[in-house]
Amino acid sequence: MLQKRNLSEERGFTLLELLVVIAGIALLSSLMLVGVAQRERDAQDKAIIGELDQVRKQAEAFYVTNGTYQGLCNASQNLTELGRLGELKASIQEKGGELKCMSSASDYAVSSSLPSGDYWCVDSQGASRQIDSAVESTSCSD
Repeated sequence: MLQKRNLSEERGFTLLELLVVIAGIALLSSLMLVGVAQRERDAQDKAIIGELDQVRKQAEAFYVTNGTYQGLCNASQNLTELGRLGELKASIQEKGGELKCMSSASDYAVSSSLPSGDYWCVDSQGASRQIDSAVESTSCSD
């Protein structure tokens, strides 16, 4: 025998249930995007720190060649454009770092802002560390 179906007994999802599911998916997506953005900033920080290490090596080569660190930094307290140093400067700036360079005949310090908001410094004494603000002398010490 045929039974009559009662439409009121059939149950689907209500509008409220669908909205709750959509809101949950949106919340999870936003949390995931925040995590991805943080990992990207961390990766950029590490890339800039690695390039500052290369700046330190190039600065030592500059000293061996010239007998001085004078000329490592230009008049606007930025890294010279000479050779590999110019390439490193451009690469750091492309990643969002802002360089500051201080040099004398016997010492230098180069710092860069990092995308995370911190600063990193390398100097002629072999320091490679986080500092509070852009370098103001030929040393990374605060």
